[in-house]
Amino acid sequence: MKARCCRRRDALRGCLSGHDSFGSGTLTEQETLRLAKLERDAVNGNVVILSDIWLDNEEAMGKLERVLDAFENEDFVPCLFVFMGNFCSHPCNLGFHSSNLRSQFGKLGQMNAAHPRLKEGSCFLFIPSPDDAGISHLLHK
Repeated sequence: MKARCCRRRDALRGCLSGHDSFGSGTLTEQETLRLAKLERDAVNGNVVILSDIWLDNEEAMGKLERVLDAFENEDFVPCLFVFMGNFCSHPCNLGFHSSNLRSQFGKLGQMNAAHPRLKEGSCFLFIPSPDDAGISHLLHK
């Protein structure tokens, strides 16, 4: 069996033209041109995705701080950090004290504040897992 080689984006886009993968409708030519311009103009399109950010684990928090330190000292800062749960090393059910979780997120906020370039130039998105406190049971992992 011969392996297929990768196709260039423009050739692949031609093959998939009009295909609606996500059920949101196909893009008009104007929308496609606008998105192409946004892609060309994007100077910083880097996204960092991290999961299982255990706020109650000192080793995990230390490693997260090393990651943030590294990006703080780069020539660019990512436009987005996606932090996905679990945010605790154990399930946060009804018996879990929310004040403890608030305190842990407060420490994360202080860690982010200690990185001014990331604070200024990056957005942070938090996605809870089903084991995290709150409305996470409505979300899938």
